[in-house]
Amino acid sequence: MKSVITLAFLILFQMAFSQIKGNDKFELEISKLITTKHQYEKIKGYAAKRPEIYNRQKDSCYNSYIGYIKELKSNSNEYKQYIDNAIKSDELEKELLFYTYVNKNMPFDPNKYTISKLDLYRVINHYLFVLNENVLPENLEDIHISIKKNRKKGFKLQTENDIVTEIRRK
Repeated sequence: MKSVITLAFLILFQMAFSQIKGNDKFELEISKLITTKHQYEKIKGYAAKRPEIYNRQKDSCYNSYIGYIKELKSNSNEYKQYIDNAIKSDELEKELLFYTYVNKNMPFDPNKYTISKLDLYRVINHYLFVLNENVLPENLEDIHISIKKNRKKGFKLQTENDIVTEIRRK
């Protein structure tokens, strides 16, 4: 049931925003690609723990993810031109996005999960259009082109002892 609702939401989302013209359309499609990538990674994690419940939903999310990649590839000249023009902007380097799914309710190191929009566009261009891959690299560590990492100072994840100590201080 959840997979049907998720699929219906993605279809309605695409139809609702199909009126957007120009470059916003390309940016929206790339954003939806990353959203479906996150959704697939999230459900894939659940399916690893409870396959009897989540395997069908995982397959549905994977098909949505692959569908957006095929959409980009079917209009590859237009997307490549959009990405090439967008990469020239310095503003993209300032905007950080989550590249992989992360549970934001738990402490996490942003350097391990975030990427600048500039680097994201470069990754999409390289892996989908130059190498003609079927999916994007799963993690930042799997990306074999130069991307800017460690934009922020080191981040120490809290351990259970750190949390207990902090609670006792209060």
